[in-house]
Amino acid sequence: MQRQVYLEMFYFLCKEEKPRTVAQAGINHCDLQRALLSDINLKVKILGMKDCRIADENACKNFSVEDAIKNELIPNMKCKRQGGRVCIYTFIPIFPLKKN
Repeated sequence: MQRQVYLEMFYFLCKEEKPRTVAQAGINHCDLQRALLSDINLKVKILGMKDCRIADENACKNFSVEDAIKNELIPNMKCKRQGGRVCIYTFIPIFPLKKN
């Protein structure tokens, strides 16, 4: 439910051509929390962003969901990208697939 609110906010800000950083951070936070609560063991893989030095430094690295939340990797709050933070990431399953 909370994620939907951030999506609506993101959509509205896009239409208004306003910065969407806070909305994007909320969406990312909801996704990370959902991954944290999942029954499946997941890692966060940062795919990077062409014009973001910080994302490029972490590109193709895997992080635990806990570390991604604790270190604010998604979105990285130190990002200085001109158009705002748009880190591209995915979740990858790790073995054993089920959490104990």
